[in-house]
Amino acid sequence: MCLIPPASQPGECSHARTHHRSKIALRSATAAGTYAWCACGVRKISRFCDGTHKGSGFAPVRVTIAEAKAIAWCGCKHTKNPPYCDGTHGTLT
Repeated sequence: MCLIPPASQPGECSHARTHHRSKIALRSATAAGTYAWCACGVRKISRFCDGTHKGSGFAPVRVTIAEAKAIAWCGCKHTKNPPYCDGTHGTLT
């Protein structure tokens, strides 16, 4: 599931226009808590929403982590299981 709105040109992936798209999983030890994963890619730092998307039609994906654990957050924004990496980045060109 692509979380980015359709691009202006047919066949163009909107992700090409985002600022922080990664072709790797963003693995980290994550403490218990509620997080807002950046679904747009225009954040200034981190993998979490900083509000930069406001007015763009994008919205973060909120997730609650019950206990501390290692998580592979999606960095490419093409995962079929947001906000987690499912390996889709390996198929992107």
